[in-house]
Amino acid sequence: MMIPAYIQSFFAGLLISLSGSLPLGVLNISAMHIAAVSRQDAIRFSIGVILVEMGYVAIIVILAQSLYVTDTLLLLFHIIAAIVLLALAAGSFRASASVTGRNIILDSHMNRLLLGASMSLTNPLQIPFWMGWIAWLTTRALIVPTPTGSAVLVAGIGTGTFVAMLLFIFAGVKLSSFMQRSHKKVQLFMGVAFSIMALLTIIKLINHGKP
Repeated sequence: MMIPAYIQSFFAGLLISLSGSLPLGVLNISAMHIAAVSRQDAIRFSIGVILVEMGYVAIIVILAQSLYVTDTLLLLFHIIAAIVLLALAAGSFRASASVTGRNIILDSHMNRLLLGASMSLTNPLQIPFWMGWIAWLTTRALIVPTPTGSAVLVAGIGTGTFVAMLLFIFAGVKLSSFMQRSHKKVQLFMGVAFSIMALLTIIKLINHGKP
C-alpha cells in the first residue's frame, strides 16, 4: 500500500527539481562550459553539485518541523554568493580579453567534483526554494513520514537535478566546436550572465530587511 506513496514522492521531487534546474543559472552554465572541453569533467562537476543539494534537502526534510533559518544566515549566504558570482564574472571578462581566453576558475585544475560542490554550497537560493517546496509537499502529504520516505524524496530530487544537468552537458558537447571557435565571445556572454546574477543577488542584499 505504501509503494505508490513512495513512487509519488520520488516523482514529485524529480519534477520539482528538474523544473527548478532548467532555467539558466550559474551552475548549469558552468557545467555546459566545462562539457565543451570534457564531458567526464562536467559529469563530475554535476555530481558535486547534486551531492550538496541532496545534503541541503536531507537536512531540511529531517528538521522540517523545527528548522529555523535566521535572516543573518540567509544574509551570509547571499554575501558569499555575490562574491563568488563577481569572481566568476571577473574571470570570464578577463578570459574574453586575454590571449589564451582561459577562465582562471572554470579552466583551473581544481578537482571538478570539489568545484561543483563548492559552487553549490554558495548557492543561497536553494535553501528558501526547498524550504518552500518541502512545506508544500508536507501539506499535500507527498512526503512519506519515515526515514525511507525522506530518502526516496531526496533521491528523486537528486535524479531531477542530474537529468537537467545532463541536458546542459550534452548541449555543451554539441556546441563544443562553436564554443572553441568563439571562446572569447562565449566568455564575454558568461561574464555578462554572471554579472546579472551577481547584481540580482546584491539587490537582494540591499533590500534585505526592508518592509
